[in-house]
Amino acid sequence: MSAMGLVAGLVDGFNRRDLRRLTSSYTPHARVHLAGWHEAVDVATWLSAFQMMLESFPDLTLTPEHVASGDDVAIVEARLTGTNLGPFHLGDIDRVVLGTDAERFPPTGRAIDITGTVVFQTIGDLVLSERHYWPLVDTLAQLGLVDTGHQGPRLVPGR
Repeated sequence: MSAMGLVAGLVDGFNRRDLRRLTSSYTPHARVHLAGWHEAVDVATWLSAFQMMLESFPDLTLTPEHVASGDDVAIVEARLTGTNLGPFHLGDIDRVVLGTDAERFPPTGRAIDITGTVVFQTIGDLVLSERHYWPLVDTLAQLGLVDTGHQGPRLVPGR
């Protein structure tokens, strides 16, 4: 299978919420570096984070916009859309931007539509490492949690 085929399978597994398929797409020692996380994590931790994302955005969908690949790498620019209908789980960067120690916020009922990039390093038919680049502050702004006016992000009153 090519890197492009592997990525297509991952996207399909993501959109179908097929954790078994996703797990089987990684080497046993694969590492995933999520946007806003200080360190890379193992696949089990990544899939736990994915399940929290699905709790926050039950209709979350990943749509590849552009894909490029080489012998052992694939780069995907993708669109992530969904509606925040469950508790919004905050990451470290979210807490810094929002100036809170909270682990989650109540659902906003608002939709997100962001574009980011994921870089996959592959070995054979499996993912060896994965790096996510997503505009985290854009997500907070689309959820109505920050105002991204001319002077930089500000907390929205009442949050």
